Amino acid sequence: MKGTVNTKDLPGVLGPAAFDPKSIDGRSRTMVTAFRTWIGATGDPQALVNLQDGTVYTIDHGDCFADVTGLVDPVITLVGIHSVPDDVGKDEYSVKAAVRRIKQMGDPVILEAVAAMPFGGPWHSPVDRRLRIAQWLAHRRDRMEEVMLKWLKS
Repeated sequence: MKGTVNTKDLPGVLGPAAFDPKSIDGRSRTMVTAFRTWIGATGDPQALVNLQDGTVYTIDHGDCFADVTGLVDPVITLVGIHSVPDDVGKDEYSVKAAVRRIKQMGDPVILEAVAAMPFGGPWHSPVDRRLRIAQWLAHRRDRMEEVMLKWLKS
């Protein structure tokens, strides 16, 4: 995306300079945290940061859906941003807004999204696996509010 830098590349781009935490859009960072937490993208956490307006975007979800056999609760997945404290964006308004957006993903929306996944290849996406992924996401969606509010209080 034009004007963005991968969080992994920020130290090289900024050099010894620190990134001003006030330049990060906290709400978008919290949405990234919530989305990655919901879909279980725990490995290789990375995001894009728009250097003009501080918006944070989630990318690289290749490790999610590896094991959807158990209905496990989400685990907070925060993407670190060079020289930005982990609590930037960790406020009640941002957390509740992120949870609300995920909770609005009804079962039909989840099923439609999972049905659009590519066939074969690394997705290993036969119909029965797609259904398990949708059920797994629905379970995690229903647990997001408790998980995110607990994180907010920590």
